[in-house]
Amino acid sequence: MPHASGGGSFGGGGFRSGCYGRVFLGTRYYAGSRIPIKDPNDGTDRYLGSASLAKTNKNFARSIVITTIIALFVNFFLGVGFKLSTTKLESSEFMESVISDDAGVIADKTELDGLLNEYRELTGIVPVVYTVYEEDWKATGANSLSQYALYKYMALTSDELHFVIVYSVPKDNTSNANKIAAVQGNETDDIITTAMYWKFLGTVKLGTLKGDDPGKALCSAFSFAVKDANVKLNPTLGNKLLTLFDNIPLMISLLAFLVIYIVLITRYVKERKAGFEKLRNDPRLQ
Repeated sequence: MPHASGGGSFGGGGFRSGCYGRVFLGTRYYAGSRIPIKDPNDGTDRYLGSASLAKTNKNFARSIVITTIIALFVNFFLGVGFKLSTTKLESSEFMESVISDDAGVIADKTELDGLLNEYRELTGIVPVVYTVYEEDWKATGANSLSQYALYKYMALTSDELHFVIVYSVPKDNTSNANKIAAVQGNETDDIITTAMYWKFLGTVKLGTLKGDDPGKALCSAFSFAVKDANVKLNPTLGNKLLTLFDNIPLMISLLAFLVIYIVLITRYVKERKAGFEKLRNDPRLQ
């Protein structure tokens, strides 16, 4: 069944990382430790010395190794099922792209029609663009523009090969109130990914903010869509790496692990520095 473009959600568990002990501090005596001090929390003896530094170094190394193993496992799991390339869909040559400008806001239909046909010939996906007045689609009883786009898709076709875009404008022509929604067939998901759609949508919105008419904004978006499809349909190593950036869960995971590494290293360096300062300023070592 066709579904809203850019929809869906994902979730997952989390984890915490911690630091094992404090630099230069050990809860029991180690060879090389020189100065016993009282822990202000529980009154137990703790020791300052080079052996505690070695222990902290060991714990830091262990934290890095454990985090790396978890990162490799998680990122492999997130990436193994993600398609780095795809193939053109088998659509009928009689299926044609459509522009239905009921709101009369597309200045140059010729350029947009050319890009829609180029995208259809490249991918097998049949793009359809509707423009509509906001007041008109709301009068149909649709709860949202996305629902109205779904109605338009189902009225148009029963296949899973179309990409239906609805661009809504108010009758008073207030550009900052323009809206866009899209519905795509299930078979298009490998090409029109969630990441691709949000970039497509962002391109349209950026063009609108720059003052482009909806037709020109959609032309910019479909120019991007054509380039994106070329990357997915031509599986060179470089293109596969570019496609990998569309894997949103993987990108979030990589960013999260990068933050964890930064936190671990920053904390370790800070505690080493604090430990050296304690030794340098302790009068019992003078």
